[in-house]
Amino acid sequence: MADAGDSKSPALHGRVGSTPTSGTTSERPRALSGERRSRYNLRRVTSPAETNLLRSLGSRWTLPAIAVLGALAVAAGCASRNPAPTAATPTGATPAPTPASTATLTRQELIALERVAGSTPPLPHAVEPASLLIAKLGGTPGPSPAHGPEDAPVRVYLFTDFQCPVCPRVVEPLKHLARAYPSDVRIILKQNALAGHGRAARLAAASLAALRQGKFWEFHDRVFANPRRNTEDDLLALARQIGLDVARFQRDMDDEAVTDQVRYESELAVSIDLAGTPGLVINGRSEKGWGSYMGLETVVKRELERARRMAEGGVPAGRVAYEATRQSGPKGEQLAAALFAVTK
Repeated sequence: MADAGDSKSPALHGRVGSTPTSGTTSERPRALSGERRSRYNLRRVTSPAETNLLRSLGSRWTLPAIAVLGALAVAAGCASRNPAPTAATPTGATPAPTPASTATLTRQELIALERVAGSTPPLPHAVEPASLLIAKLGGTPGPSPAHGPEDAPVRVYLFTDFQCPVCPRVVEPLKHLARAYPSDVRIILKQNALAGHGRAARLAAASLAALRQGKFWEFHDRVFANPRRNTEDDLLALARQIGLDVARFQRDMDDEAVTDQVRYESELAVSIDLAGTPGLVINGRSEKGWGSYMGLETVVKRELERARRMAEGGVPAGRVAYEATRQSGPKGEQLAAALFAVTK
């Protein structure tokens, strides 16, 4: 069986994900484009931690080991959904570091990023304000973990589930995207706790409790790195490890605002046709499941070019991503209203 990261795998030739009805799915990816540029024209930047990890993987990973990991990653589908939690207001943001290296990764190294969630430092803390309330959805919107400039021309919304077997593959590629294009991309993470995953809603609530103390990304990385450590005792131990006030963490996990937010975001995902996980929205372009970093980067580059044209047409920098989403197609108005904290 081919691994999800080798040349015959869905990670290169199609997207893999889980749906409430059909389990793991795959579909054809976009073609890989060539050039890399910066703000409205992207370039790749690789951190030293990523480079060291990938060099070491190259010498240690055998084909059988990779095949086993690929099988584990795609075996189970993310099933039905769970109404879940809402988060309250987090504390101050940590400034994003300047990338220390401009070395580019090879295609195989980019694929290898999928194999070890949490292998590079977590993203710095930042918060996206709560989106506008959409009528008829249960729960209440709340602030979300984010990374990247608020006026970035491209926004990547990720809907994830901490028990989805495919979602760990997205962790390091998404961090690499954030570090490669620090001025161009803002990442916002949303919860989509599927009902078929018994601990997903609780893990989502715990992550939002960590967000309130400015440690969401640390929590996120460690849970995906150790997906079986998800009992209540495991969560409290993790809270201590990352320096949280454990008593506050416990209170926040049970806060109705947190549980309402998880429920709201999970129902929101269904309402915008992203019932399975992982799901992404990139300036209004929806992507179901996971294909590869290269496919994601191709979409981002196309959206940067579209954003550049909009900015040249007079759209203010702070509204480019919103207008790009709103004008993205038949569902653009719905997606802009569902995801942004701004109005027309």
